[in-house]
Amino acid sequence: MVSIKPAEEKDFEFWYSLKCEDDNIFWAGLGEEKPDREKLKAFFDKTVSLAEKHGERKLFIVFDDDEPIGEISIKPSGENCGIPFSISESKRGNHRAEDTFKLGLQKAKELGFKRFDGRVREDNLASFFCLAICGVKKSGEYDTEFIPNLNKEIKVYHVYKDL
Repeated sequence: MVSIKPAEEKDFEFWYSLKCEDDNIFWAGLGEEKPDREKLKAFFDKTVSLAEKHGERKLFIVFDDDEPIGEISIKPSGENCGIPFSISESKRGNHRAEDTFKLGLQKAKELGFKRFDGRVREDNLASFFCLAICGVKKSGEYDTEFIPNLNKEIKVYHVYKDL
């Protein structure tokens, strides 16, 4: 059963290994470079230390039973929030992404947010499918962004769901 728990200092090694997976590097647009460990450690430590403060990002580790399988964040933006998440490449399937995102929506609502606002690259069909199952809609608006590892511009659609 999928659950989420607030990230703690002891979770950094798992979180960093997740960020170093090929899929996460690809979707972050980093080319083939692994993220800088020290920069991510500083970001992780700051995020964990400010987790209780209103208006700050909340980082959670996703578990299936007692095994860590991913991460999800609540990123405040006024009354709205973003909810980026990732499931480890080796743990995908069995509706884990949908279950994780639904827990993120529930947590965002508990924290008092009114709406989820997100952005999804046009080539990220798995995310579109997952978010649609969870009732998220495309707004019709999009930006174009240059993605270095693809060496081209692509559309990044705005998506939303009232909480």
